[in-house]
Amino acid sequence: MANLGTDGTGWFNAPYAWVHHVEHGISEATGALGGTLGWGFNTLCSAVIGFWVGSVVVGVLHLVPTKEANAE
Repeated sequence: MANLGTDGTGWFNAPYAWVHHVEHGISEATGALGGTLGWGFNTLCSAVIGFWVGSVVVGVLHLVPTKEANAE
């Protein structure tokens, strides 16, 4: 979702374009298993990108002070 979302915004489509380009190369080079292997590559890249985006979001949210910390 994070990978596809960057393409949908129109301002940062480089990661999706690269993954899509490589996916088509894998699909064409591997014959009968091309669709499965291409989909697997796309899914793996999306998972890695999603993990990194999620890690950044969690890291930033841990830096935001909460009301409990300021209650004293």
